[in-house]
Amino acid sequence: GIMMLTLNDLFSEVALQKEERVTEVKCSFLEVYNENIRDLLKPDADYLDIREDPVKGMCVAGISEVGGLESAEEIMVLLHQANKHRSTESTGANVTSSRSHAVLQVVVEQRDRTAGI
Repeated sequence: GIMMLTLNDLFSEVALQKEERVTEVKCSFLEVYNENIRDLLKPDADYLDIREDPVKGMCVAGISEVGGLESAEEIMVLLHQANKHRSTESTGANVTSSRSHAVLQVVVEQRDRTAGI
């Protein structure tokens, strides 16, 4: 799907810049259900709140991030594990229909290899 294609393109671009830049890829995955926000990477945690951070702007306070990701496949494994924790409810068309919205956030941080020398 589109997510896998996008992630493959991202990591291809990171590989092309490997000689010039240091790159860190992190991700978080949350669910919005009945006006509540849950961290799908830490499903046993309490509900989360949206806050305004002076540096980041609007963000979800307390969301967990998994860093050090080096491939689209690693992110997809996390995504599949986290999807098991999504809220579901039966409907007339589907016994385990997801009743929530899920948001995968991928953060890419880069700096020149020569920075700080």
